[in-house]
Amino acid sequence: MGTTRLMAAWIWHQEHVGREHMEFGDAAALVVCNMLFKKAANHLITYTSGANKTQIDYIMMQQTDRKMVKDVKVVAGEECMSQHHLVVADLHFKGTRKI
Repeated sequence: MGTTRLMAAWIWHQEHVGREHMEFGDAAALVVCNMLFKKAANHLITYTSGANKTQIDYIMMQQTDRKMVKDVKVVAGEECMSQHHLVVADLHFKGTRKI
């Protein structure tokens, strides 16, 4: 029952995400921010190795903070590690008042 909620949002992508990640995300009430926005396939690729290209790097946040996420994207041409491309989230923070 627990992981079903998380899997339903991105069932088509489950073969790339390990069961442990899904169980952890569900237990901690996290949402996979990469799945919140529709992107062209070439804008989802976070890992390249020879002819193999896939999305294996994710940004996860508390479900309660989901509205803060305005966009998640892979920065083309930027490698943060060998074969991994930089994944960036645009977040909107509400201002705080000083008391």
